[in-house]
Amino acid sequence: MRNQIRYRRAGRVPAARRSSRTARGSFALFKVFLVLIVGGAVLAGAWLGISKGYALLTQTELTGWHVKSVVVDGVSGHMHNVLLTHAQSKVGQAFPLEEAGKLREEIIKNYPMLKKVSVTRGLLSGKLKISAQLREPVAQFQLPNQEVQYVDKDSVVYTDPSPTLRTLVPTVEITGPVPQRLQPDFVELVQATLKLDRKLKFTRLLFDLQRNTITLVLTDKSIIRFGKADHLKQKARYATQVLDYARAHQLLPAALDFDFFEDGKIFLTQASH
Repeated sequence: MRNQIRYRRAGRVPAARRSSRTARGSFALFKVFLVLIVGGAVLAGAWLGISKGYALLTQTELTGWHVKSVVVDGVSGHMHNVLLTHAQSKVGQAFPLEEAGKLREEIIKNYPMLKKVSVTRGLLSGKLKISAQLREPVAQFQLPNQEVQYVDKDSVVYTDPSPTLRTLVPTVEITGPVPQRLQPDFVELVQATLKLDRKLKFTRLLFDLQRNTITLVLTDKSIIRFGKADHLKQKARYATQVLDYARAHQLLPAALDFDFFEDGKIFLTQASH
């Protein structure tokens, strides 16, 4: 027996029903679009109001800003207290932006041992913040008028009245006029020369800035005139060998002269007692 399978061809949806569905879908899209437009307008209005209010508040703070508190950052101990005391007089006073610049310049002038000085204002907090760092000296020297000055790692020459600093920083003697800022290689030269003390114990370290020469006076009163301030490691090695020879031959205190080092000559004489 043959199976018979009957099926009914799908009928078409009436045109009226299709139009109703299309209309409902279009209306839904229109509502979504309308909600997006209204929501965007509300958000834009809110943002505009907030930004204008903040700008008005900020402008008010800029023009009529007063110091409510002071904080010092970057330094501690005595210098922290000095800066804090220096700025405490500003509390309760109007402090426009130009005053911040004046205070910064005042600190730089009065405290040359500080670097990276900044003065900022917390517009909404009323906090006056002073930030600074202490310079790190690599050597000290004395001017003809007996004033002691220091050279830091940035080759800046400055003064520091701290009495304890003199016992911590190596002393060099400089001849010739000293500028406010030395050449950057001068600091490297000082540091390299100070390392010679591991092999050549000295009591005086002399720099001639005009001739760019170095002289050492050792603890046994021997004198080493290194000449031009270059090839220090090599010169120190030769100086140690020559001094060993001088000790063996009882020529101490000795005087070594490296002025003709580039010609392969080192002169050794016995220094006067």
